[in-house]
Amino acid sequence: MLSDSNGSIPHAGVAIQEAAAEYLLHLHAVRNAQTAQQAHYLMQHFVRYCHAHNLHTLEQLSRREWLRFLHALRQSDFAEWTVRGIASVVGRFLKWCAEEGLMASIVRPGDLPKPPAPNPQPMSVEQIQRVLQAFQGNSWVDKRNRALVVCALDTGLRRAELLQMTVEHAHTGVVVVRQKGNRFHSVYLTGETQQAIRAYLRAFTFSTGTRLNPNDLLWRSVGGGVMTGNAVRCVFRRLSDALGERVYAHRLRATSITLRLALGASTEVVRDAVGHTDDRSLRHYAKLAETDRARLLRETSPLRALRRR
Repeated sequence: MLSDSNGSIPHAGVAIQEAAAEYLLHLHAVRNAQTAQQAHYLMQHFVRYCHAHNLHTLEQLSRREWLRFLHALRQSDFAEWTVRGIASVVGRFLKWCAEEGLMASIVRPGDLPKPPAPNPQPMSVEQIQRVLQAFQGNSWVDKRNRALVVCALDTGLRRAELLQMTVEHAHTGVVVVRQKGNRFHSVYLTGETQQAIRAYLRAFTFSTGTRLNPNDLLWRSVGGGVMTGNAVRCVFRRLSDALGERVYAHRLRATSITLRLALGASTEVVRDAVGHTDDRSLRHYAKLAETDRARLLRETSPLRALRRR
């Protein structure tokens, strides 16, 4: 427990790991499970750092130590967004500790690394075709992977949002997901996407003898259980290794957005389709779309189709 029998806080006795566990319990109580799980994963980096630097109690955490941790994060091999994510979660944890009277306030405005500028890297039409051709097999896993890629391209859903899909969504064509900030967002599946998902479900039932119910989560792992975010990441990593081309969920989202804009969809329509809250989020995609429009026209030129004959 964090308090003694009199209800007071024994500062020197509060272990960092114990306080972190209490904070995560707090998150599970007030936030959704996905947010709490992500915080748990990111907090592990801070706990390990503290252990490696002989920091065991909250009393040892000074502002100087906080800044040292941020410096170490910036010097690490983590991607910029990962650095930002870890720093944000740890910063909120330390603020919570201060609000609970467990330690002095050491986090100040402006401490966190600035979010990196968006750098979407959409795929070309030819790259997309190569990805889809990699899943031409008849196994249910191949059909699942193809349906997963088609669905990500069609909807622009993030990885965590794709994993919220149920079997019923494939039949109704309407997917309602919880997005960042606890916002609910509806997307609509095209007939091609529904067809790809149904082919996967038929193959899954035939191969495993298991028929999923409408309320069951849609995407299944090789063992038949529910796919996790890490399982999806592994699928894309293996695909990337096989193609020599980086493929990941957010790149498919960037491709979906950029191609829609390049094909003439308004920013308002695309913003509504992918669940962005304002047009500013699409500015980088819009710039890419102008460049991509010329490439798209070249790749879909009737003359190019004739050369294939």
